[in-house]
Amino acid sequence: MDATGTIGLEIALNESVEKRLLDLEASALEFLWKREDELARIIDQELTPRRLLEAHLRHLPIKLRPRVARALAEREGQQSP
Repeated sequence: MDATGTIGLEIALNESVEKRLLDLEASALEFLWKREDELARIIDQELTPRRLLEAHLRHLPIKLRPRVARALAEREGQQSP
């Protein structure tokens, strides 16, 4: 293999390694984002008073009543001794 072929092979290998590293980094960031989003959702549910949540939901342009009612019922069930 001549010098040009060797350099071309080295460039191709470096690009391949860099792509794999970027893919791994993107996967790690996506995992962390989802985990932090889930933690934020849990914290919001625990710390947001029910009246405030219901008032906020009334002002939304879409209605989420059945789903929210179910979530609030589950939340109340978890807090009851």
